[in-house]
Amino acid sequence: MQIIAREVRNYITPAGGTPFRQWLTQLRNKKTRANIQRGIARLQEGNFGDCKRLGRETMNRETILEQTTSFRDDLLKDLTDTEFAMYYIEAALADYKKDGNTASLWMALRDVVEAQGGIGKLTQRTQADPQHLNDIFTSKQKPHLDNLQSILSGLGFQIRLEFAEN
Repeated sequence: MQIIAREVRNYITPAGGTPFRQWLTQLRNKKTRANIQRGIARLQEGNFGDCKRLGRETMNRETILEQTTSFRDDLLKDLTDTEFAMYYIEAALADYKKDGNTASLWMALRDVVEAQGGIGKLTQRTQADPQHLNDIFTSKQKPHLDNLQSILSGLGFQIRLEFAEN
């Protein structure tokens, strides 16, 4: 089965409001917000899970661009918050635990790296080769556990063990 990435956009009302974005930013629990946004990011990656199409109504591209904002731009703004970024990575790790999709996990890490200054800044923090990091995030090279540790450390996080839930 071929997975096709999609662009997710936020609706803008005629008055200029963005109801979804307003609702989302009013959620006080950053972990909940991160889980919701990770689910939407998975949709962008082409992973629709058990979603079903509701109707056949379509809009032309011009109308869509006029009446929406970029979900990705909003996500990257949120990911500049380190606590939010941590919850986003936790949500990606929980997804990985369920489905074993390493590509999706690395896409989530790529989002956080981009929001926190990009590969250049990560390179400064980790002393890693920028081309090597770029190859990992563009799936040209298979990442290893030491890559994950180095990237998480460069973002200000660490790996820790917990007892598994029974």
